[in-house]
Amino acid sequence: EDEMITHDFGCCTTFSSSFKEQTADGIIGMGGVSNSFIAALREKHNLLDENEFSLCLGSSAGHLDIGGYDETLNLEPIQWIDHTSVTGYYHLTFQNIVLDAGSDTSRDVNIAKSALIDSGTSFTYIPYSIHSSIKAQFDAWCAESETRCLGTHNPSSAISYDIRDSIACYAPPSGTNKNDPSWLATFPSLELKIQNHDAYICVPPEQYFFNSKQDAMCV
Repeated sequence: EDEMITHDFGCCTTFSSSFKEQTADGIIGMGGVSNSFIAALREKHNLLDENEFSLCLGSSAGHLDIGGYDETLNLEPIQWIDHTSVTGYYHLTFQNIVLDAGSDTSRDVNIAKSALIDSGTSFTYIPYSIHSSIKAQFDAWCAESETRCLGTHNPSSAISYDIRDSIACYAPPSGTNKNDPSWLATFPSLELKIQNHDAYICVPPEQYFFNSKQDAMCV
């Protein structure tokens, strides 16, 4: 009980239909403003080692740590980055995105935009012009070799709006499972470089593909 807090919450009468379809049944803000959940926990535990919290999202479970982070969960060293907080939100400025970073055939797309980092958004939304550039570079990278991006491009099994909104959609070759690591490895990694920092976020195919419908996977 010493770890518990009392925190106000609201009840809504109008909500998105997706709340009926998803496991999630509510929203909780993670910003650091005075009336937030994080601020209440911080106030309750005013002897924390660090004024930090960490959130780790997983496909089947997650972790929320107050006062630090659990180093045993890290696959790579922590990258510390300055951010600007606007009314409790977290922002970073991204410099560019690199396809297949570190290789001789990498492709670069300039971004130079501030982005809001949100734990509750399922997809990454970007300006149309940047989306078009990434899509063009992705398709060009795939076209460079017959061994790249194997399978059917924009298959009929994919949902039409996923084809419209995604960077690309693919179905694996016949007889190949859509989660097969060797098939996913035929696609490029996507590396987001953070402006004015020697830091980046690298997203491999097994993390950026989502299942549209049946065997169709989209970026």
